[in-house]
Amino acid sequence: MKYTQKGQSLIEISVVLLLVSISLTGMVTMMLTSQRLSRSAVQQLDAAMLARNLVNKMYLNQQELKALDSKYITDMDASTKIALLCSGSSNCPQQLQAQFDLIQWQQEVAKKLPEYRVSICRDYSPYDGEYLNDNDCDNNIKSPVAIKIWWKDRAQLTNEVQFHALSFIP
Repeated sequence: MKYTQKGQSLIEISVVLLLVSISLTGMVTMMLTSQRLSRSAVQQLDAAMLARNLVNKMYLNQQELKALDSKYITDMDASTKIALLCSGSSNCPQQLQAQFDLIQWQQEVAKKLPEYRVSICRDYSPYDGEYLNDNDCDNNIKSPVAIKIWWKDRAQLTNEVQFHALSFIP
């Protein structure tokens, strides 16, 4: 008597299901990684655009930017509150404009970059400094102005700190 096998065995079906589940897991992992990298890229682009926007505002207020005690030269983070105060000197309008620019800019940074820290200083080597420690600015009046932005990248699993710097000569 001859037996003919009809259909597939339970082992064959289990192997196919295992292979399909492994490939689906790989695809889901790849999609999640792609989303994280995309969010990181958007934050880096936001940091670059924010820095460029502030540079444009500074160029419109050159007198204040070139002053020894420029209101633009500052450090800030989420806890920093910039007040509209003026010393009553002849350059009071420029100081108020600088403070207003910084208040608006800080609001934009807070919307786009989580747990940020910003240092706007004079520095010949803008690509140094640390997130919670020293900004490593030389503060020489002849140095270019540097905008250093640090933020925690929540898109990364390690919550690592990202950094962007922009340097320009006023």
